[in-house]
Amino acid sequence: MRRLAFAAFVRAGVHALRLPPAAVWDLTPAELASLLGAPPAARTPRAALDDLMRRFPDTQAERGHPTHDR
Repeated sequence: MRRLAFAAFVRAGVHALRLPPAAVWDLTPAELASLLGAPPAARTPRAALDDLMRRFPDTQAERGHPTHDR
């Protein structure tokens, strides 16, 4: 994974796109790249996503479900 250059991120959003700083901070790097006209990033293959989901399953609490017994 590449490191994000925050100064360039903010500069692109505020100066190139003329967005208010609060709007820039609400964007993800992918959203900013899209606004600047960059091609979309490659998608994660389904098999790789399935493997990640198997290796790092969400817990009920992370899904927003109560963990207490009824």
